[in-house]
Amino acid sequence: MTPGRRAALPCRTSPKVGTRPRSCSCPGTEDGGAGDGRRGGRASAAGAPVWLDGQKTDGIDSALKDVRARVEVSDVIAKAHGKIFRFAVPSDGRFDDWAARPTAPAPGFAAMPGVFSSETVDKGSAALAAALPGDLHGVVADLGAGWGWLSAEILKRDGVRELHLIEADLTALDCARRNITDPRARFHWADATRFRPERRFDASW
Repeated sequence: MTPGRRAALPCRTSPKVGTRPRSCSCPGTEDGGAGDGRRGGRASAAGAPVWLDGQKTDGIDSALKDVRARVEVSDVIAKAHGKIFRFAVPSDGRFDDWAARPTAPAPGFAAMPGVFSSETVDKGSAALAAALPGDLHGVVADLGAGWGWLSAEILKRDGVRELHLIEADLTALDCARRNITDPRARFHWADATRFRPERRFDASW
């Protein structure tokens, strides 16, 4: 997945629509974390346009009805089995109930709905953690770091000098920033298949 631009409203997703929120941040990262220059503001200014599109199977009709009950909607376009429409960001909190709530997939960790395995540690990461060598050392990469559980396991090895967390999902990376406070951690919003490090890693997981 190639990183893309964040959507206009942070952490907003209709409870009636099953699509993942694309602009949520984990608690503790609202100020921008490590300061990625590509990150937008926490919210668009009042009056800024928001476009919402989806398929009927995603619940776009319910979302349109819900939005119309809150704000004026314009430019509704229907094609095939989908719709797209526009509305302006309101100046009050009438969409506050759309805010995504953080999950607790493991003790001491937070994630957001829509990121991979946001409810629990996935079996693949658990298997990789069990296979980590005790003498792991040097500069290590966690490819597809997600919200950071495996990274935390890697950082339990004292021989690890640096750990580079590489993740294409910015929401998941925001969560990893919140979950991993070890100064050896380096965070990269990038597609792991295209990421080019400054030097070769000693190990990658």
